Amino acid sequence: IITTTTPDAELMLFGNRAKGAYDAQSDWDILILTTNDYPKALTWELQEKLLAVTMQQGTRVNILLAQKGKWYTEKVYELCRKRIEAALLPVEKV
Repeated sequence: IITTTTPDAELMLFGNRAKGAYDAQSDWDILILTTNDYPKALTWELQEKLLAVTMQQGTRVNILLAQKGKWYTEKVYELCRKRIEAALLPVEKV
């Protein structure tokens, strides 16, 4: 779903699943870094599509979508970036 909509996406897992501290009902926290700058509304569109899939499994996905250059330079992302960057795990494309 994510890479179909944003083919330039680099996916990174963070949160409890990235730390290995989770159970079957734990949510999935995914950082989506893109080369292109997509509209903010795309975050909600992706969230809704993922919700339809994950609810069937009894879990959910939280996503953070950011243009890669902005993720590393803009103040708005700074606190979040500092908080999660040590625990980011790249997600392999399948």
